[in-house]
Amino acid sequence: MTDAFEVDPAGYSGSTARPWDTSKLKVTRVLVAADVTGAGIRSIAYWFHGCVNLTEVRGFENLAGVTDATQTFVSCPKLLSIYATSFDSSTITASIRMFSICPRLVGGTGSVCVNGDTAKVLHLGDGGVLTNPNADTRQWFRGHLYADGGLVLTTSPTPEAGRALVSTGGACAGASYAALDSLPWNDGRPSVTSVTIAADMRWFTKVNMNYWFHGMTALKSVVGMGNLVHACEMNYTFQSCTALPSLDLRGFSLAAPASLLFTFGDCKALTTITADATWTLPAGTTGYTTFYSCAKLVGGNGSTPGANYRNYTFMVIDKAGQVGYLTAG
Repeated sequence: MTDAFEVDPAGYSGSTARPWDTSKLKVTRVLVAADVTGAGIRSIAYWFHGCVNLTEVRGFENLAGVTDATQTFVSCPKLLSIYATSFDSSTITASIRMFSICPRLVGGTGSVCVNGDTAKVLHLGDGGVLTNPNADTRQWFRGHLYADGGLVLTTSPTPEAGRALVSTGGACAGASYAALDSLPWNDGRPSVTSVTIAADMRWFTKVNMNYWFHGMTALKSVVGMGNLVHACEMNYTFQSCTALPSLDLRGFSLAAPASLLFTFGDCKALTTITADATWTLPAGTTGYTTFYSCAKLVGGNGSTPGANYRNYTFMVIDKAGQVGYLTAG
């Protein structure tokens, strides 16, 4: 069945004024055809507001020249991509809340949306949320969450046979995600008891792990950290994993510049972090309170995170002449 509506070039005063408002939940993909360029569209305000199942928009360059983009993408939580070969946002004079609640939207260089973003991010390149379909270098993986509490991160879109699947969804390996709900397994965080990072994740050339496991209060084991190389951002990665007893980082590597903000914050049960004996922090590493409230953590030489000694500089091997909270394995 196909629904058809006439579009008012002057735009709409609110989301309910759109003729397609009652059909918004049906929308999963959008194509802006080339002939729209000559249609005199001046406003795209509220066009996709509340399209909660929308995942991608193509042909966005054909909307060049619009002046009003107020709340265009509000509440599009599944939106991953807006494709355009080019776009000049300088004509847009109104764009308040253009991208509110679009936490999964990732531009071609890994930039992500935050709720306050306006048309200033509507461009290609660094800091932009548009992706050129002819030069899309983003790398994606899947998170399969199973009823047994297992979360498997893999490049394979196919869930494991014989395991009851709770949810599945894609994430961009190089995206600098800025919120918990950026990840497709967000709603299932409290039920996760184990994480497996598959060997096929090793091919990624850049990995940002912001918020990946944040708030998994029942998490007891993480397997396969060694399958992640070139990790750059680990902001809040294990924040509030209050039941995690240990972590094996052997084979895992950081790439410059790394960010370690609250990486292990509030890991109350964490006692041991094992790493390769050759482990070093790359130049330019930043972050603070990396080991906040890790009261049980002990390095290989007996060092513990005191109140004034919990920053990223202590994410090194604990040994004679070097205080750290990692244990050589």
